[in-house]
Formats: sequence, structure tokens, C-alpha cells
Amino acid sequence: MKNYIQELLYEHNSVIIPSFGGFTAGYKPASIDHVQGVIFPPSKDLKFNRYLTINDGVLVQHICETKGWTREESEQAIKDWVEEMKASLERREMLEFPSVGRLYLDYEGNFQFLQDNTNYNRTSFGLPTVGFYPVTRNRQVATKVNSEPRESIAILDLGGAPSRSKVISGWFQRNVPYIVAASFLILAGTFFIIESDKSASQAGLTPFIKKTVADNRVNTKPQYEDTEIASLYAEDMIDDSATETEEVNVDEPKKQAYEPIIEEDDIDTEGATTAPNQEEGIVIIGSFGSKKNVDRLVKRIYSKGYEPFTEKSGKLTRVGVRFGYASLTQVINKKDDVASDFKVKAWVMQPEMPE
Repeated sequence: MKNYIQELLYEHNSVIIPSFGGFTAGYKPASIDHVQGVIFPPSKDLKFNRYLTINDGVLVQHICETKGWTREESEQAIKDWVEEMKASLERREMLEFPSVGRLYLDYEGNFQFLQDNTNYNRTSFGLPTVGFYPVTRNRQVATKVNSEPRESIAILDLGGAPSRSKVISGWFQRNVPYIVAASFLILAGTFFIIESDKSASQAGLTPFIKKTVADNRVNTKPQYEDTEIASLYAEDMIDDSATETEEVNVDEPKKQAYEPIIEEDDIDTEGATTAPNQEEGIVIIGSFGSKKNVDRLVKRIYSKGYEPFTEKSGKLTRVGVRFGYASLTQVINKKDDVASDFKVKAWVMQPEMPE
């Protein structure tokens, strides 16, 4: 099973293991390692997202085509494999995916993924790493040649006393450490004098500084700004399945003190890839006028293992769940599941359901 992941990463930017998580691939430009002296070609940056658990059918279809199994047999094989991986992670063992990387749980129970050095970028596949070394050149001093003939002058070294500039230069070279230490002491002493003068001036002005304290501050509880709980509010939520004259009835979901925090880098903006024998369905949860509530609901959809869907409709933004289906029964079941999970009156936007 693990070998199928690396085969699919060459063709897809995301490979999802149902009920376990998914691998996502992003573009990684060419880079230079100045320490090792190596240039790496462009590649794909692989990450593991534990919230991509919905079955997009890509892995199941690949197993069916490779093994010749039925869809039910492939889904059962994946389910057994997922159970084995979860048991290994609970035993604090490391999962190794050939040519992809290694996955393990840290002491806080978070997934940690170490990527292998395999290049899954098809445009730069096969390009090797290139070593480079700095070019060293001998510094040559250009000498000016005078074309005019000149009488040769014989210089006689009489072994006299060295010039004054050479004496001064030699003295500086011998006493450089002492000069640096003396400069540091001078700077430290100057800084100490300045700080002492500043402290003395502030101490002298202290009796003349008038301190005022508000009367209403004594024994008064500090005021704090109200913070908004990270949950979905019903006052900004509109079910656009109702007509203009129909009264909108939306149950307010339970407010939670904690919502799963999903980093921006972890959100996969690319839609799920449907299998060849499936159609794409969309179930709408509600419409919102506030971008803040739209983003909050999108994160909740991800945390529950669904693929989110958004669409601008006038001044409102529709938010729902995107999924793949093979029959209308699956669409109805998906709508009921979404309505139950989010405690709202969900409706099917795609496909057009018969009345």
C-alpha cells in the first residue's frame, strides 16, 4: 500500500488516505546550500495534513486498476491498512513511506512528517544536484611600463636606519591587542559616566514629580474587551434555500469554548479530485455577509473532515461541502450527515434533486 503513495504523487498534488490523512505537494524552487556547496533543482514540498480524511476516490481507483480488485475489496484493504498504521502510532512507532518520508507522533500527540529527498516535480525530474566551489584568483598588480628609455640607477643599500613610517607601522602591529583593550575600557567608562549622570538627574527631580491617581481606580475591577468565541453565530447566517416571503428558521449551533486551529499553510485550496465514475455534489450549509464568519465556518468544515465549498451570491457568500457521489442516495445521505454535524437546515445545490 505504501508504494502507491509515491506513484500517485507524480500525477497529483494531493493523495488522501481515507480516515487517516493526506499528503499535499507544493512547488519548491531551486535552492543553494552554501555550507555543503550544493545546488538543488526545483522540486515539490511535501506535507502531511491529518484533517484531509474524506475519500476522494483517487487511491481506491489506483488500487483497482493496479490489483484488478473491486471497489469494495480496495476500500476494505485500505481500511485494514489504516487500522495497522494507527496501532503502530499508538505504540510510538515511526511509519515509513518509501521515497516519500517518515511519519510519527511527538510527545504532544501531534503528527510530525520528515520528507525524503525524492523529486516529484515532473518538469525537473531527473536533474541531479550540482556541486560548486568558490573560484580563487591570484591577485596580480599591474605594472606600468614606460616606453621611454631611462638611465639605470643603481641603488645601494647601505643598511641604514628604517624610515619613520615603518617604525610606526611595526609598533601598531605589535600592540594591536592592547590598543583594542584600551578602546573598550574608554567606551565602557564613558557609558558608565553618562548613565550615572542620568540617574542622578532623575533622582534629583523625583521630589518635584507629581503623581496623580484616578479616584475611580481604587478597588475597581479592570475592564476587558469582549472577545468573540470562535464559533458560528446564527445572526449572520442566512439559509438562502428559503423564498423571499418564507420565514428563515436556522437553529443556532452550540457555542464551543474551543475550535480546532488550522494553520493557513495547512489548508489545501485545491478541490478534491473525483473518481472517473463519480459526479461532484455540493450541499449548502448557509450564506453569510461577513468574511470573518465565512473563514470560521471553512475551518470548521476542514476540522470535521469535509471538503469546503464557497460561492459569491450577491452580497452574500454561500458556504457548503463538496463531495463525490455515484448515486442520488449518496447525495441524500451526505446532506443528512452535514445537517446533523453542523445543526443547520442544509440543502443540495448540485445536482438538481427531483422534488
